[in-house]
Amino acid sequence: MKKPRQTFISDQSGAMAVMVALLMVLLLSAAALGVDYGYMAWVQGDLQKAADAGALAGARVLESDANPAWSTGQAAATSIVQQNKAGGELLTDCQVDSGYWSRLSSKWQSSGITPQKTDAAAIRVVIQKSSGKNGGPVQLLFAPIFGVDTFNLSARAVAKLNSSSGLWSILETGNGTVTINNNANVQRDVGICGAGSTTVNNNATVEGGIYLNKNTPKPSIGNNAVVQEGVQQDDSAAASLQAASQAATKAYNDLVGPASNLGATIANVTATRTLPNGAGGVNYLNVTNFRPSNNAIITINAPAGSSYVIRISGTFTLSNNSQIKLAGGITSDGVTFVYKGSGTVTLRNNAILYGSILSPNGAITVSNGAAVKDGVLVSGKNISLNNNSVSTTKTPWLTPSGGSQGASLVQWTE
Repeated sequence: MKKPRQTFISDQSGAMAVMVALLMVLLLSAAALGVDYGYMAWVQGDLQKAADAGALAGARVLESDANPAWSTGQAAATSIVQQNKAGGELLTDCQVDSGYWSRLSSKWQSSGITPQKTDAAAIRVVIQKSSGKNGGPVQLLFAPIFGVDTFNLSARAVAKLNSSSGLWSILETGNGTVTINNNANVQRDVGICGAGSTTVNNNATVEGGIYLNKNTPKPSIGNNAVVQEGVQQDDSAAASLQAASQAATKAYNDLVGPASNLGATIANVTATRTLPNGAGGVNYLNVTNFRPSNNAIITINAPAGSSYVIRISGTFTLSNNSQIKLAGGITSDGVTFVYKGSGTVTLRNNAILYGSILSPNGAITVSNGAAVKDGVLVSGKNISLNNNSVSTTKTPWLTPSGGSQGASLVQWTE
């Protein structure tokens, strides 16, 4: 009686069938997870590319932050989205919103707000592949075995208009530091091409933005200092900086290199005087030791529409209430001081200079009420503004033609 019972208990001939059935379930589950997940990732990638392309296309044509062309931007975004496919099917539907991107809080805001200087016009695109949109939800392949037939997917992208980048007041082209301190005011953008540090401190104001290359350290901003248009560090900022740096190098080579044997030569400009009168076109003057001081007035006299280039070697200082004045119709955007040395260009104690300073191998210091009017400071070394100094921009050789428009992605589906 014991032997048949033991045989029955030890008989496991049906266990293999159960194991195979369980393995089949596991294999089908793995297939559903792997194949369907891969398929959804592929469709999701298509949706995201379409959303990115649509947002960028829409933001690029907004024209300005102050008066954005919303309808043009929305139409451009929709058109680009509808030229894309997801899962092999053309996209037919998307939601396009107009609004503003806050450079300070990095948040989307509707177009109904009153924009601040820190707000950039932007376009948001949302694409859904779900019931009734773009052919309905994603049809799964293996998951229906487990009762899951479809899956809804969506993608979102926000792109902002880059309308003000490249309107430089300060451009650092090397690896020097930039310090804006103690109530100093910069009326347009600051560009940092190298790896030096940037400090905005003690009630200083940058009315534009600070543009950084991708590997440039973030600026230190403190003690009631303000950067009104925020810090930009993306592909668009890098492209603007590269273009500006190339323009500065070309300008220096053009103004100092091939033309270095042209123009008059004078030495030791220290007291009130009128520089040699300029004519139409480009005028060159070579100066050894330019150091007006103690209320000296240096007058540049040239016709309207002309340019005056002052190439300085030796010392370059302007101090103690001394001023550069313009006469004859020439304007400050036609005046460029080119410092050929590797020392420091120094403006201090209420000195006023009209024009730009191009100093690729030297530092620049503007302090104690000194001001640079309607020009740009370009240096490959350290730049320091301190105590109510001012820099503004009108210089054409560092401004993109037509006030270049660009756009950059600032938010997308995570």
